[in-house]
Amino acid sequence: MIKLEDVTKVYETEEVRTSALRGVDLVVEQGEFLAVMGPSGSGKTTLLNIIGCLDIPTEGEYFLDNVKIQSLSRTEQSRLRNRKFGFIFQTFNLIPELSALENVELPLMYRGEHPRVRTKLAQEALQTMGLEGRMNHRPPQLSGGQKQRVAIARSLVGNPECILADEPTGSLDSIAGGEILRMLRALSKDFGKSIVMVTHDHRAASMADRIIYLQDGVISNETDMRADL
Repeated sequence: MIKLEDVTKVYETEEVRTSALRGVDLVVEQGEFLAVMGPSGSGKTTLLNIIGCLDIPTEGEYFLDNVKIQSLSRTEQSRLRNRKFGFIFQTFNLIPELSALENVELPLMYRGEHPRVRTKLAQEALQTMGLEGRMNHRPPQLSGGQKQRVAIARSLVGNPECILADEPTGSLDSIAGGEILRMLRALSKDFGKSIVMVTHDHRAASMADRIIYLQDGVISNETDMRADL
């Protein structure tokens, strides 16, 4: 599904040139749960942004379902991003003035779905997350774990093939974090979703099928957790 070949990403200002990624080769298979670890500044979020079509490589090639992303226009990339990916963030990125239901509807609104269709799908996504009693609550009225479940519902509502999660348990206690990790693993194992998760937490990473370690913009090591089963 996802293939990066010799991908480099360089950020330049008038005074500084920073290489965030340097010659990264990576394949993520359909249904695989991949954890990305490394110290701050190692290129983890840059890698996630490139996979999610939020950024493009400076050099190298990125293929998504055998389509070369750099060959697409920014409008085509945006449309592909909306249909192929769901995003989960450490800080939830929910709009506080909107209800849980309205937050989950947003990706479908951008897609141009009919209001009745997007409301039905958002309700179903929230029910799947066990939030049928919280649909009309706004984010300030929800616990951290509930907010993250709303964010997961939002990421799933458009039926994406891949979920990109940036420190999804970083703002949660161990109980809520464990619940979110089990949900992510179930999405991979039971529903065939590809998961790419950036994390500093070794406990979280241990839930993945495979762990890659980034150091100074390169993959320095890799662990196949399935080999230990």
